[in-house]
Amino acid sequence: MHNLARGGFIKSHRGKGGGIELARKHAKVNIDEAVRYKLRCTRAVECFDWERNRSVIANFCGLTEARAACDNFSATLDRYTLADLLERRARLATILATASNRE
Repeated sequence: MHNLARGGFIKSHRGKGGGIELARKHAKVNIDEAVRYKLRCTRAVECFDWERNRSVIANFCGLTEARAACDNFSATLDRYTLADLLERRARLATILATASNRE
């Protein structure tokens, strides 16, 4: 939680009545950004980072497909915000409640 507060994703309040709250609106919290910040690592290995790569064998080591998979995973998460996930959660709750009432 501390790291998420430092990253500007949440606000934390100490003392009686304290707690945490979002520092941004739901639609402004990008899932990929939050995951990358929390993990503090955007790439699994150095050669996956196009800008900082210093590996002399990067083009020959066979990790090209793995790098593409990581990039695709990140690109997929980048399409979603917290608001998107919360909307789906509400719809899921409605569906489950409807299904439960049928039984």
